[in-house]
Amino acid sequence: MDVKNDLIQKFHQAANLLLCDAKTARHYGTKYLLTYSDLSFLKCIERNEKTKAGDLSQYLGMTNGAVVQLAKKLEGKGYLESYRMEGNRKEVFYRLTESGQTACAGYDKYNDEINGIIRAYVKDLDEAAIVAMKGLFEAVITGIEVKKGCYIKHSGKEEPETKTDGRCEKCKRTY
Repeated sequence: MDVKNDLIQKFHQAANLLLCDAKTARHYGTKYLLTYSDLSFLKCIERNEKTKAGDLSQYLGMTNGAVVQLAKKLEGKGYLESYRMEGNRKEVFYRLTESGQTACAGYDKYNDEINGIIRAYVKDLDEAAIVAMKGLFEAVITGIEVKKGCYIKHSGKEEPETKTDGRCEKCKRTY
């Protein structure tokens, strides 16, 4: 097998392992097992304080009903609590409990360990190799966004300007 085909095969193997990892529920320092969907929901609340259920629906690419269902599940396990703002009794907002904050911190720690492995690998690469690898990932990202479509509205900004800017938990684009 030539080197280019081997690279493509390793890329797919890594992508499949990442998908499998995302499907594995973990404790993250908490009492209950949490899935990637659970953590995406909690992290979205952590990043977007005073977030309404409707906003979470857009941020996570979920229906309002799915947001409410997942919120009730996580609230029942003690990871978040719902509340209403004074003067706005209609809309439901969510905030993390201490257990929810612990789960988010545990998830961050888990990701930091994985990122440490990647940093250790790329630290000795020359700039040309890094640019080439980045180009590979950009091609995949662009190809998937164009062919499959992303479920959020893109603003074209690379990074959020403020903490109140939303971020899609799956594709990490700013909206």
